[in-house]
Order: sequence, then C-alpha cells, then structure tokens
Amino acid sequence: MDNTFTPTKKSPGIEAFITTLAGESRHTAAAERRCVAPPIGCGKPVTEFRDERSRQEYRISGLCQACQDLLFGE
Repeated sequence: MDNTFTPTKKSPGIEAFITTLAGESRHTAAAERRCVAPPIGCGKPVTEFRDERSRQEYRISGLCQACQDLLFGE
C-alpha cells in the first residue's frame, strides 16, 4: 500500500494549529495530492519525491519536494 498521501497522525491541538497556520488541513491537500497552500507551501500538485525520507516529510508537513528543498536545502 502506498501511504505517500496519508498524513501522519497528530494530536488534535497540533492538527488544529497547523490548519490555522496553513489555512487548510494537511488532509485536504493530501486528498487532492498537492502541497499545502501558501503561505506554508506552494499549493501545487505533488508529482514525485527524491527519496523515502522526502515522502515521509510530506506525510508530516504536507510540503512537496520543491518546498522541502527551499526549507531544508537540497
């Protein structure tokens, strides 16, 4: 089973905080297979990840590969 687009479980308080910052739920972005909306991410479709670590980061943060590269560096 490919769980790339299944967000990791977080406490309700943390999930609400992330949703408030992003203006939308990570679950909404994941269901639509895209990056979380600005100002956190870019809102663009997710097409591929460099490696398993990047796929896992998407499940945690909702950030696509390009946004991860901007945040963490390549």
